[in-house]
Amino acid sequence: MTASHMSRIAHSPPFARRARLWWTELTRYPRFWTRLATKPRQVRHHGVQLALFDGMSAYMQRSILKGRYERGEARCLIQKVRPDDVVLEIGGGMGFISALAAHLIGSERVHSYEANPGLIPRIHETYRLNDVAPTVHNEILADGPGSETFYVEDEFVTSSTRRLSEAAREVQVPRVDVNESIRRTGATFLVMDIEGGEAELVPMIDWSPIRAVVVELHPQIIGEDACRKVQEHLAAQGLVKDAWTSTSNKICLERR
Repeated sequence: MTASHMSRIAHSPPFARRARLWWTELTRYPRFWTRLATKPRQVRHHGVQLALFDGMSAYMQRSILKGRYERGEARCLIQKVRPDDVVLEIGGGMGFISALAAHLIGSERVHSYEANPGLIPRIHETYRLNDVAPTVHNEILADGPGSETFYVEDEFVTSSTRRLSEAAREVQVPRVDVNESIRRTGATFLVMDIEGGEAELVPMIDWSPIRAVVVELHPQIIGEDACRKVQEHLAAQGLVKDAWTSTSNKICLERR
């Protein structure tokens, strides 16, 4: 799928976007079986080319081959993003969501914050494969500037500002003010996947400029009560949960 075709999706009506998502889901398992047989080193996921790099865990490789990697966030972004949005991603991973957003609305309208310095080269490699160039920040968004300890896990998707295992490696990462970053970038659409950090970050944010948000909740880390409070706080800011695009732990909300 070409970048120009992807950009047309952001201009298409909701029913057309849903039809595309339904087709992607219907064809997901045939693609997976083909990939198991051919063992590709790169796969296309929601129009984004992803590399299966050396050292990637078997779990992560299978997640990408099955089309499950950040599937909920991609579904919400494709369904809800508008051409005039500015997307700010908190927790960049390997660059999939920010590359997808860049295809949809243009690289100049996408910012990605990733705390793990080891993932920054991976993010840039994903951008290179997809001929996009969002702005990447190796920083932690918080309630003010400074420095913060980040815990890097062998399974990169579980790295966090919380120590989740004894094997985690500590790194010091610059911390920047989340609301200043939102003002500076002009963000209107947030995507947040920060392994439990949502419990602290969501109440820090001035939500008035934000039109839509996708949040992955982590009850296994912060507990069900904290997840409920996150959702209640967002609802109090006038953000309404979309039942069609949301799941139990990946929620999409927008201002109505």
